[in-house]
Amino acid sequence: MISKTALDLNLSEDLVRDVVDFYYSIVIKKIEALETPTLYLHGLGTIRLSRKKLQKEIDGLNFFLNSTSPEDFKRVIKYNFSKVVLAKKIRALEICNEYYKDMYEKRYKDLEK
Repeated sequence: MISKTALDLNLSEDLVRDVVDFYYSIVIKKIEALETPTLYLHGLGTIRLSRKKLQKEIDGLNFFLNSTSPEDFKRVIKYNFSKVVLAKKIRALEICNEYYKDMYEKRYKDLEK
């Protein structure tokens, strides 16, 4: 795909590869930041955070971080779970809940009209 695009645009493959790599590095950072409940990618669609999956991950993190079992503690260290990750996921879930609440309220107001 990169070589065909470079040929079509009369650009070097390295330049096209750099642009594509830069674009997807920004996308990955936005996904990892968990700051918005949706992320629109032109030509690919919309990525949405799942409240159900976030809640499941939060419950799992809470279980591991609050466990006193040595085996669970090894797993926590192995997978690098931390309170920072937990706080980030909790905030992402709050953002999702606010977003979907506003979306549902708007939808119901439109239906009432």
